[in-house]
Amino acid sequence: MVAHIGFPKTGTTYLQKNVFPHHPELNAIENDVCRLIFRDLINQDDLDFKETQTIADCSSLCQNDQVDLFSLEFLVGHMFINTGLNRSAIAKRLKAIGFNKIIITIRNQTKIIDSTYRQYVHQGGTIKFPRFIRQFPDIPYRIFEPKFYDYYKTIDWYHSIFGKENVLVVLQEEMFSEPDNFKKRLQAFLELKKPFENTGNKRSNKSLSNLSIGLLRWINHFTYHYFQPSQFLWNKITTWKIRILLQEYIDPYFLSHFSNRKNYLRKYKVEDEFKNLYKEGNNLLVQKLGLPLDKYGYPL
Repeated sequence: MVAHIGFPKTGTTYLQKNVFPHHPELNAIENDVCRLIFRDLINQDDLDFKETQTIADCSSLCQNDQVDLFSLEFLVGHMFINTGLNRSAIAKRLKAIGFNKIIITIRNQTKIIDSTYRQYVHQGGTIKFPRFIRQFPDIPYRIFEPKFYDYYKTIDWYHSIFGKENVLVVLQEEMFSEPDNFKKRLQAFLELKKPFENTGNKRSNKSLSNLSIGLLRWINHFTYHYFQPSQFLWNKITTWKIRILLQEYIDPYFLSHFSNRKNYLRKYKVEDEFKNLYKEGNNLLVQKLGLPLDKYGYPL
């Protein structure tokens, strides 16, 4: 069995919709099914986790004549709140229940943090960006831990458990700018006889302008969402519905004419700080794996 574990915001939706399901030798398990199967594996403590049940659930979906591929970005750990929960234990659990190959997708950190904050607001977040990236004494936990995107730690951990030859690291930038090369590497790693079909390289998610993000963040105080699963007004007024309204109508036809999509790290002048945070780990990825990070502007 093969697991694609993310990271989040690295083209996982594109892979799940436009790549994995379109190869005849792949048994690509649907994302919603993976969420149910791996929910306890990701979240529960060792005292509560039922390994045999997860093994049975995975086995029931496997096909003898295909490569079984499970894709869920949360298998790399949670992006928001309690980011460190079981992050290292997940790898051991995947190995224990029978997975033998791992696909990890990564992306330039200065861009992925900007995208992560936007995703936080999309899901109902109300905290402004400067507070989002910091630990404040009046909050008992961090909404987001920047060290989550120090890829080398995670990749090195998976190498130690699965073996370097059984872990494929894919750059999101390569996925979209060099799709043929990416698909050839994926084909070889999965030992597939046939090449992947050409299904295009269009990104799956639309991005909002900064003005729309600010508006949505304010509206989130009054809507039903992931961070606020109970609402004193009306639970049918959801952040998801407001976001769709902004994405499809208000932003492209109105607000985007008055605002751009400026990277939040540049806006708040913290880009150099985060480049320094990831520089050491990224250099190790270049030296030990030969990843072309410099080609795509990763902090080095």
